[in-house]
Amino acid sequence: MTTMKPQSARRAPRYGEGRAALLAAIEQECERLGAKIRYNTYAEAPDLLAENLDVVIIATGGIPKTEIVDRPGPT
Repeated sequence: MTTMKPQSARRAPRYGEGRAALLAAIEQECERLGAKIRYNTYAEAPDLLAENLDVVIIATGGIPKTEIVDRPGPT
């Protein structure tokens, strides 16, 4: 016999869990369809043209600024 937890007793997802699952699903689907994913790669026009690709999608990421900004406190 399987017992289901009430909706209110389920653990809330941690930050990033949903995003990680979504990315994993997208990667699996791309692999299933035969799409090539290249990470940390420079995309120069001559290189892309030489490969005779149907579609090129370029996604850039960002690097968060982590330095601490000194701000004056309340006076």
